[in-house]
Amino acid sequence: MEREPLIVLVGHCRPDAGMISSMVRRAAPQARIANVESLRELLANLPEACLLLVNRVLDGDFNTADGVDLMRSINPCSTWMLVSNFEDAQSRAMEAGALQGFGKSMLYDSSTLERVRQAVKEPPPARPGDCG
Repeated sequence: MEREPLIVLVGHCRPDAGMISSMVRRAAPQARIANVESLRELLANLPEACLLLVNRVLDGDFNTADGVDLMRSINPCSTWMLVSNFEDAQSRAMEAGALQGFGKSMLYDSSTLERVRQAVKEPPPARPGDCG
């Protein structure tokens, strides 16, 4: 029996994690959700994760406070989105291999729900050379 998809919330404070979890349940009701607050927890969940929702400024015990830098350092093949209202941060994330992310101000916008739904349903193919 196939397990339900796992969406990992990376480096979010508890109140934000609660709001993002609520949005994820609307977008992908079948998904399991994990909120990780450390690099150790992230690495433990990474092999099973179908989508990482990464905070721009990480809350927790990571080797950096910058969500984009964290994702560059751990795995270029992970499917991830940055959670940030700042366009420059979204641009940096996409240059680092992220899907188009969203800000907290757009949590319940239909476009955000659809982006998450599509990422869970159809993860993008790996780009040649990224996944050595």
